[in-house]
Amino acid sequence: MMDHAELQKLLVSGDVDALRRLLKRESYEEAATVAAPPSSNQLLLQSADRLLQPSTLFASRPSVRLPIGAFEVLICNHRSMGKLLWPAGQAIAEMLSGVAPAAAASSLAVLEIGAGAGVPALIAARVGARVAIATDFTEESVELLRYNDGLNGQRLTGCSRLDVGEPSCMLECVRQHGLAEADPVLIVACECSYDPTTVTKLFASAGQLLLRPGAASPLICFARSDVFAHLDEHTFAAAHAGGFALCRREHRRAAGVLDATLSYLTPCAEDAVECFFFVREADAALPHPILDLLPRSHAPQADAAAAPAAAATASELASAWALPAFPYTWALPNLEHRAHPVEERRLHLDPPTPVVPQE
Repeated sequence: MMDHAELQKLLVSGDVDALRRLLKRESYEEAATVAAPPSSNQLLLQSADRLLQPSTLFASRPSVRLPIGAFEVLICNHRSMGKLLWPAGQAIAEMLSGVAPAAAASSLAVLEIGAGAGVPALIAARVGARVAIATDFTEESVELLRYNDGLNGQRLTGCSRLDVGEPSCMLECVRQHGLAEADPVLIVACECSYDPTTVTKLFASAGQLLLRPGAASPLICFARSDVFAHLDEHTFAAAHAGGFALCRREHRRAAGVLDATLSYLTPCAEDAVECFFFVREADAALPHPILDLLPRSHAPQADAAAAPAAAATASELASAWALPAFPYTWALPNLEHRAHPVEERRLHLDPPTPVVPQE
């Protein structure tokens, strides 16, 4: 049975990770209702309706305009797993923004796992990737991805529900979107380290792509904030068990966005991001066609002694950002270059996008 006192305590504390662990551990089976499955015709009609009708789940929320490299993306002002945009998601999006459009159109296929707001996949689509798929494991999260895709011109190849714990989920996803065995895929997984079980399942699911005859090795870009550095050993073990080896490691910096309101923009304090790139073990010393497209980071390696001071600086900035409520335009300091004066980045909060029903 669910411990409602513990649940209430976690709701008050705002500890999203602990709350999610509690909900995964417990269940509400006693309150569940069972209904007969719809017929195949009903399923087809429901699928057609969902394609034709824009999502209204997030229509009442304003949207946030984020500068990513040379691009701007609009995302719904909705905190996914506790943050509007996690630092690793921003770091990988900025990396993808540097891919040459001609190379992206011919060689870049991106599958984002646990996408949240979907910013890396949205940027991949903006640079012209021939395939850009955003996935998450709940229907609400998929609706958020569809809504954000709509805000940015519906450029994504697809927004799908994908739970790495379900058998053959990744294999079925790439097949569904027309990717052949010989097509290399960039699998993006940002900020998944907090759940070691999910990390194990992620690499096991990706490992099934290696079993196809003549299959090209996927390139797994696994990125996490420094706050999860203590879980790296498990990540490497899970990668090895799935048949993958590390082929590149990079240090990047990104502030992320914890929250956005009408008068405050709060950055994340953990702005140091580590990016790990994994390929099939037998191919670890060989060039990878997608890895060669990705610009390298020029950020210096993290200094462990300076980390507390960097976090304190970010915290001070967060408490000092009292900004005007209208016209919803904020100045976002660029935390990537701490040795230089703070640079101004523009971030806009747009009013909700009206949803026009289809006739």
